[in-house]
Amino acid sequence: MGRGPVLRPRERLGRELRSLRVLAGLTGPQLAELMGISQSRVSRLETAKFRVDLTVVRRWLDATNADEQTRTRVLKLAEEAVTEIAEYRSIFRGSLFNAQQALIAQEAAASRVRHFQPFQIPGPLQTAAYARIALQSGRADELVGLDEAVAARLKRGERLRRRGAPKYHVVLTELALHYRPVGVSDTDRDEAWRKLLDASGWPAVTVQIIPADAPMRQAPMCAFILTEFRDPGESTIAAVELPAVELTFSGADDLAQSRHNYPPPPSLGEFGEFRTHDAHVWDCTDENETYDNSCVAIARHPDGWVCLADTKQNLADQTPLFFTPIEWTKFEAAIREGRL
Repeated sequence: MGRGPVLRPRERLGRELRSLRVLAGLTGPQLAELMGISQSRVSRLETAKFRVDLTVVRRWLDATNADEQTRTRVLKLAEEAVTEIAEYRSIFRGSLFNAQQALIAQEAAASRVRHFQPFQIPGPLQTAAYARIALQSGRADELVGLDEAVAARLKRGERLRRRGAPKYHVVLTELALHYRPVGVSDTDRDEAWRKLLDASGWPAVTVQIIPADAPMRQAPMCAFILTEFRDPGESTIAAVELPAVELTFSGADDLAQSRHNYPPPPSLGEFGEFRTHDAHVWDCTDENETYDNSCVAIARHPDGWVCLADTKQNLADQTPLFFTPIEWTKFEAAIREGRL
């Protein structure tokens, strides 16, 4: 008999919370009113669509009059859910489609996704042939649902083209472009490159490539994804892909480390001179200055980055805007077309 997917801590917690509410004789709206949260948040917690907040779980236990033994058990489960570690065999148990389906739901609720992938083209930007080989990697004995998983991975990419898609910022190493899974032909790889290039022009997508000889803060040991959500009550999460496990966490300290590791824009000292529209050089200290009916100056980086600053304010007293080459191209196009 086939095995169903193993429930993660967050999913088990959701079932426990729902059971507590039902046993307390409360409806979702009634519990929400007692706790001072929205009814939709109650529903999302019970269905494991909301990241865990220990404070909210404690309020849930208070509102449902949970006994001490239950409180201890549920809080332990909640702490496990804050940092989820799942073996790959558990994630894909039952069907390869399980993980893709979960990612579709997660990305649908996201406002921004930042994806660092040092070794291969990211899933949402893969072609069918590339995705099929990548999904089989390391899972030769568990290929149930492969066709459905490939279709779901392609669907994730198509959703990035739609209005309202989350901002998707992917950073690749040059090695990721040259990685060639066994079974991928020259034609397949060329098609994968073309799709990646095409995707870099989608409004919601930004693609950056780190050259092979570029200095790096630390060795790129694994891929990781930072996901921010539209719902302000939903915590940002980081998912790290290791050879044998997937690690997902939302703790402030761990998130700070992941944000630190995410490739930052170049430092200001690496940019050239700030110049205005009429080519006037701004020395970054003039204040309340307007040149050629503009109060904006830009500086360019050798790698194509652009930094934009306001000449009406000393540079040291402001936070300039940084644009990747693709972002700047889109920004300029939006200005020309009157969309900004």
